[in-house]
Amino acid sequence: NNYTDVAVPYASVVERMGEEGLPLEKLDARSPAAAAYRELWAAIKKDLW
Repeated sequence: NNYTDVAVPYASVVERMGEEGLPLEKLDARSPAAAAYRELWAAIKKDLW
């Protein structure tokens, strides 16, 4: 999976990351947005290593 293929959905919990200064995994680890960020970082790591 290429990282450019990963779509992070618009969600209020993503905006809360900035407001509360907390990572998405702490705010709502089971949200679709959190799953998308995990997929994105996994793809980036795969490209780097």
